[in-house]
Amino acid sequence: MLDTYVGAGEVEIIGDYRAMITNIEHQTLFDMLESRRKPDLLVYFNLLRDRDRVEWVAMDMYHVYRQVVRATLPEARIVVDRFHIQRMANDALEKLRKRLRKTLPERQRLKLKDERFLLLKRQHNLKPQSMATLLEWLRRFPELSEAHALKEGFMAIWDHEDRSAAEAAFTRWLGNVTPDIKPVFKDLLSAMTNWYDEIFAYFEQPITNAYTEAVNGLAKGMNRMGRGYSFDVIRARMLYDPKARKAGSVQVLEPAPDPDDAGMVMKYMTSRELSRPVRMRRRTIEYGAHIPTLVELLNTGHFED
Repeated sequence: MLDTYVGAGEVEIIGDYRAMITNIEHQTLFDMLESRRKPDLLVYFNLLRDRDRVEWVAMDMYHVYRQVVRATLPEARIVVDRFHIQRMANDALEKLRKRLRKTLPERQRLKLKDERFLLLKRQHNLKPQSMATLLEWLRRFPELSEAHALKEGFMAIWDHEDRSAAEAAFTRWLGNVTPDIKPVFKDLLSAMTNWYDEIFAYFEQPITNAYTEAVNGLAKGMNRMGRGYSFDVIRARMLYDPKARKAGSVQVLEPAPDPDDAGMVMKYMTSRELSRPVRMRRRTIEYGAHIPTLVELLNTGHFED
């Protein structure tokens, strides 16, 4: 069953990209689709019986997903996964680092390769010795220093708690992007332009696609383990594992439409005017395969032949 918060992602296994649909609120894999192509996704989402329940969809910046959500879930808002857009800032810094490495003697080339984590880690999380090493690299390469400062400033946008403050921080950040360094951040700047509303929607509903990313890793692990499994086999093993399905289900009490329903229990309504027994039943709602349970099962060898 779908719910308020849905995740949409993809994973490449068995020679093609497969769409992953997750229930973020219940941490479950809702479905794993053979295709992520637009015509296939339009048919799939139009046939979903619970699509009117969806209010937010977290995704990466795959334009087809945005088109499909707008066409089939008109009441849903889209949130770009914050870690996806933040990774683009690190990717920009990495491109510059690799370019600079080519200009260095071999020994320094290796050192800058080994110490790449100093550039990518948030500066306030570095220990004093690591910070000193980083400052030495930044002192030697002014262009790297400028790009690193921009990366840090971009990451700091997500330290704000509301959308207006985050948007103001982004405006200030844009003002610090000089013409010389702009090509380094070309992809990030394009993404911020093309997905502006969906990126800043995070500050209205701070959900991420972390569980979708986790299930992508599960699918890759299952694919490696399977050594020749078909897509249908991998999908079935992930979606229908009994332990994961049970962990992804909840039981609810609801009024019984049929007085003879099995599993019926008695419950009393209480008020000043009325006190009478109401026939209730227990119903199991399945939200899909529980992703943390799937991870545990994979790590303990449950899926090994």
